[in-house]
Amino acid sequence: MKKFFRAAIEIFVNPTCRYTTFGGSFRFFGGYAIGFYMPKYFLSVYSDQRTLYSTLNSIVVSLCGFMSALIGGLVSDKYEKEGIYMTKAYVCIFCGVMGIPTIMMALLSQGNFWVSISALALEYLFAEGWVGPAITMIVNTITP
Repeated sequence: MKKFFRAAIEIFVNPTCRYTTFGGSFRFFGGYAIGFYMPKYFLSVYSDQRTLYSTLNSIVVSLCGFMSALIGGLVSDKYEKEGIYMTKAYVCIFCGVMGIPTIMMALLSQGNFWVSISALALEYLFAEGWVGPAITMIVNTITP
């Protein structure tokens, strides 16, 4: 238990870890809200598209989420190796900012299923790339 508390204190004393942990927590909250709320939203707005939504949502989450995570990690590693040491933070900020208009478009364009599901795909494509860089920032700035 002593080691656990010592590690927890180190995470919150180190500014990089502290801000990344807080930002990641808020971003995870947003991700859970999307995961729990979005099916109910789509099924209430587009009730006749139940099967299509289920199929497309699984593809969007799997494919776009995977591509986003992969691209976020590759971009972070590439530019950090070139000496731009804030790249991981920039990727996290970019992903968070780009998630806002895309999720707004998915939720506020209620007249067309395809616009909404495409915007949701863009949200996953842009907004999920923060995970790898954030975890790497935490791991690289605290003692093992």
